[in-house]
Amino acid sequence: PPPACPAPSLIHSRASTWFEQNDLVVEAFRHAAASGNVVHAEAFIEDRRMPTHTRVAMKEVIDWLTALPGSVKNDRPSLWVKSAGYSLILGITTGVEESLQAAESALHGKENHERFLFGQIATARATLAISHYRVEDAKIHARHALELLEAYDSTFRLAALWALGIVHHFSGERAEARRILEEVLSTSRSSGAVNFQIISALGLGEIQEKDNQLFLAVETFQNVLRISGEHPQPNICVAYQGLARIHYEWNDLENAWAYGEWGLVLARQYDSSIDMFVACEVLLARLEIALGNLGEAEERLDKAGQTVLQNRFLHRLPEIRAAKALLQIRKGRIPEEAGLPQALRIRILLARGDLDKATTLVDSWFTEVSNHEDERLQAMVLQIAVQEARGNHEAAFDILEAVLTLAEPGGFIRLFVDEGSVFQQLIREAYERGKFPDYTSRILKAFSDDSAGTAKNAKTYTEWDKRELLSVREHEVLIDIASGLTNQDIAEKLFISLHTVKVHVRNIFAKLETSSRTSAVAKARSHGIIP
Repeated sequence: PPPACPAPSLIHSRASTWFEQNDLVVEAFRHAAASGNVVHAEAFIEDRRMPTHTRVAMKEVIDWLTALPGSVKNDRPSLWVKSAGYSLILGITTGVEESLQAAESALHGKENHERFLFGQIATARATLAISHYRVEDAKIHARHALELLEAYDSTFRLAALWALGIVHHFSGERAEARRILEEVLSTSRSSGAVNFQIISALGLGEIQEKDNQLFLAVETFQNVLRISGEHPQPNICVAYQGLARIHYEWNDLENAWAYGEWGLVLARQYDSSIDMFVACEVLLARLEIALGNLGEAEERLDKAGQTVLQNRFLHRLPEIRAAKALLQIRKGRIPEEAGLPQALRIRILLARGDLDKATTLVDSWFTEVSNHEDERLQAMVLQIAVQEARGNHEAAFDILEAVLTLAEPGGFIRLFVDEGSVFQQLIREAYERGKFPDYTSRILKAFSDDSAGTAKNAKTYTEWDKRELLSVREHEVLIDIASGLTNQDIAEKLFISLHTVKVHVRNIFAKLETSSRTSAVAKARSHGIIP
């Protein structure tokens, strides 16, 4: 008789061993889980080779943990803690607190013997509090976790230290936040903990950006994208947002838009309790405003506002209100100043001609933010606007020289361009006086490009250079239209939202002066824009 086949569990166990020996940890975990060996599978989850920074691997781990019976996790409370911790890595907050409470119940009476597990629970609670912007709760849990994990050299201690750094970041204590996050980044590089390299670098990049170190921040964010792989976690949206903001500041609007869209796609992968997508929508709305697409900006902000109210993300309302106020100003209207950020309130006072109040407010704001480089630069720009409005031209010019000194190392462009014609004249004067000639000439070119971009809408098709007619993304969309793809097909193919595809299609129709997909394709082909 033929030899009996080994039991499936034995086959999976052997496969797991083989994959482990060949450093294929995800596959080793998969077969250990299939074999029913919970202890073996949990060991692979803790293996430092497990790519916790990739969405695919973490989804597989969480699905297995979720499917385990509660009785199994009660026997091994560490599994409850891992279920909570890995859910947070994947951007899932629903059910996390319940898993942590189940772990505490299973560990009842073992507080003195399981300090390591209780330290992990405190770390998870700190991360959960950060996800919901409960800064004080996060600080308490992070410090408690560091006390419990003091005797351990573990990734959980790194996680607790990271949480404390983010708390300092949220509290505006940038120097301390930077010190802690740099320590986490250095330690995680030495230990090979890729996930902690990523999350510490994300926070560090944001601080570098706020410290006006734009080139350094781009390097940090780009490195995050490099190591995060092809299937990144939702938190990588932070890097895309940062790159979008910086490229906008450099007046590279096309790349700013591309990064902003990728950030939104990833932010939408968080579960419904996480509001990161709101910041992405507001950022894209501000880009729409800069591009002169005021209707699209208003539509995007209205939809974001409705979602915020439906999900009760009420702390996000001020940034939507601020973006809407900026939109009103661009439309030539003066919004109410109550509840708006200082910068917008000062602009509104200037528009109303209330120069005394504007002067008092901008000087007070400058004093308040003297230790925050980004806000200090913005306050100085508004001091220039106020002094110029008061007729104090030389005082305004003196401040402009100081601003150029601070802004030039970061390559700031939109800082000036967004202020309009008054600043264009001031920058031209600075150039003529020989102040930062290379830098001021770049800013003046951006003013010219911005004006030309507004004027282009009035040109006929024949006046366009076909190489510059469509953006790279619009050209891609047009080719897909010519291939017969629907808007939904294009959205899925290019990994962008359906709304964004519709905006691109509208822009294509406007630039080609057509009103249908068929005529747009025909005209583009006849002029050699597409094959």
